[in-house]
Amino acid sequence: MQDFKDFNTGKTHKKQTHEGSFTQDIVLEQKRQKLKTLAASEGVRYVDLRNTTVNPDLFRLIPYQILLEAKAVITLKHGKKLQVVTEDSKSNQFQALTGKLEQQGFEISPGLCIFEDMQLIHNQIQTFQTQNLTQKIENKLDYSDSSTQLAEYIADLRDSIEKITPSTIREGLNGIIFKAISMRASDIHIQPQEQSSLLRFRVDGMLRNIVDIKSAIYESILTQIKYDSHLKLNVRNIPQDGRMFITVNNQKVDIRVSLIPTEFGETVVLRLLDTNKQFLNLADLGFNKQHLNNFENISDLSQGLILVTGPTGSGKTTSLYSLLTRYNTESRKIITLEDPIEYHLENIVQSQILEEEGYTFKSALESVLRQDPDVVMVGEIREYSTANTALQASLTGHVVLSTLHTNNAVETIQRLYNMGIEPFLIGPSLNCIIAQRLVRKICPNCATELKLEGSMKDDLRDKLAEINETQQKNYVLPEAIKEPKGCTECNGTGYKGRLVIAEMIMVDPDFAELIIKKSTNKTLLEYLKQKGFLTMEQDGILKVLAGATSLSEVYRVTK
Repeated sequence: MQDFKDFNTGKTHKKQTHEGSFTQDIVLEQKRQKLKTLAASEGVRYVDLRNTTVNPDLFRLIPYQILLEAKAVITLKHGKKLQVVTEDSKSNQFQALTGKLEQQGFEISPGLCIFEDMQLIHNQIQTFQTQNLTQKIENKLDYSDSSTQLAEYIADLRDSIEKITPSTIREGLNGIIFKAISMRASDIHIQPQEQSSLLRFRVDGMLRNIVDIKSAIYESILTQIKYDSHLKLNVRNIPQDGRMFITVNNQKVDIRVSLIPTEFGETVVLRLLDTNKQFLNLADLGFNKQHLNNFENISDLSQGLILVTGPTGSGKTTSLYSLLTRYNTESRKIITLEDPIEYHLENIVQSQILEEEGYTFKSALESVLRQDPDVVMVGEIREYSTANTALQASLTGHVVLSTLHTNNAVETIQRLYNMGIEPFLIGPSLNCIIAQRLVRKICPNCATELKLEGSMKDDLRDKLAEINETQQKNYVLPEAIKEPKGCTECNGTGYKGRLVIAEMIMVDPDFAELIIKKSTNKTLLEYLKQKGFLTMEQDGILKVLAGATSLSEVYRVTK
């Protein structure tokens, strides 16, 4: 036997399982067939709610109690047309419901479904009826952060998750989100497994296992996440993306939600974005003096293409936003094309790409150029058409900023060749290429020293000699370098925060000529070294010598 709630009476009944369930299935199937016949005779649609996606937003179109009384579900909305289904379309309650919806200007297309299928959907929705569904939901947390041992965080979180009940699902979800924010996590992962679900936080770019969650609790949390982010509750076999907001200590946090089906259920990733984030200046991000001088030069450009490259999670977007703040003056109009818009910037026009509706980076860029912008940021260049339009725009009086996925700065040229862009277009339009990674910063509270000796010392000496030759400087190898240890301030990791290691190409006329000649990467790199070019690894090594990060971190992201 299992519990089954009747949404009409509010009472909980025992439902038979196994053999009794088999008999029940036969009865329900017979009922479905009869209702299909009735629907055909009445000239209306029969809707099988077991195979129909139902958007919870539709339950906000009318007070929920009216839907309950009418024993109805709104299954589809297209403009002002609604499909509303019930088991008895001639009941007074259903007629009253459709009348109220028509008064709101909706055109009603009635349909039939069996009560039992409808009840399953209402049971899901009723979980969330502690709030008025016609109101915008805003969760508010008011906690103060404090440094705590990671073990204490995990023990506290495990205890709170164990205590989650159907009436405290939101409180439990809020607790998970707050703990993630307290630990400076950028993402929350919940991965269903055969016996339980694994909760993980990504902190400073690294995933950490936190606790296992019982499958039943995870299902409740998953449903709450779907509801709050306006996703379809009864859909489990296709990916879904949404967003929700919470307020933590008066700071609004935008949470991007991603669900994909897996072997043991839907896996969830929540990306935490602080909508009030103040973007750091480029020096605070970790760019060195040579890079900052180059940024000073390009911030006065009136046209040209600037590309930031690197894999997902390398900080490209943050660097672009920070660079945009240098261009953001009263005399310039700036338009961004993004998918998605991650942060909102003052005095900048930001446009959301909608691929499914035909509003692509290419079509958006073509339209934006008619808006008389001085600076345009294109979230990502993925293919020939967008790349070609961006390069053409950079030749006609616009500064264009964008990103590409390449391993290093020199490879960016080859990537543009491979897209089909003509070398004679790349050379004159390209102004700057920045390739970057993020490395974790050593926690200043617990850093220790590692004496340099043996092969490590020899390796660093050789690398430093190459840097000195390229830069024509005299960096000195120290006796020891900083090494992570671990304390309460850094949750036992030895690291706290991240910084950029980067390499930057400033395209001068001679380098542009090499591009036009379609020179090899080796030839391009040899030319750059004569100009004092630092590779990402070399930039990282100089940051190791400065005590900002560890050698293992630099090798982790550059090898």
